[in-house]
Amino acid sequence: MEQITEGRVAEGRRGVVYRKTRDGIVYAEKRAKTPDVYGALAKEAILLEKLTKANVTCVPTYIGSGEWRLESEWREWEGFDKVREDTAEEWRHILTQNLIDAAYELDKHGVVHGELHRPMSNVRVHLLPRDTTSAKDTKDATKTAIKTTKDSDDKY
Repeated sequence: MEQITEGRVAEGRRGVVYRKTRDGIVYAEKRAKTPDVYGALAKEAILLEKLTKANVTCVPTYIGSGEWRLESEWREWEGFDKVREDTAEEWRHILTQNLIDAAYELDKHGVVHGELHRPMSNVRVHLLPRDTTSAKDTKDATKTAIKTTKDSDDKY
């Protein structure tokens, strides 16, 4: 099984995220910085696995985990503020509605996310690419996934 580490891409209070490739599949690996955060990373892994099994698509798909690491689907993320700024005025309400829908979906599954109170600086968005030819297609193209820029004290 070939595994290539492409590099460190982000760092939070509790962990460091690396972009990796295994057997041609790109994925994210989050590693705990210190042993005292293993428990938080384990909770995050359990939650992500639960959301993946429930087909919740606003978070990356769970791949696997171990004592000090969490592997998930790789997604390119941008700051909500930049995405909103780059979105045409007539579509900003759809972007914002999709953020609310994603937060609602997480809430339905018992995720209380402490970083949603400042979406312009704390929320990252993953835009799903899609060809657009109609208003419905354009709305679908702006569906977002959410993630926070810093580790939070999510409650499960």
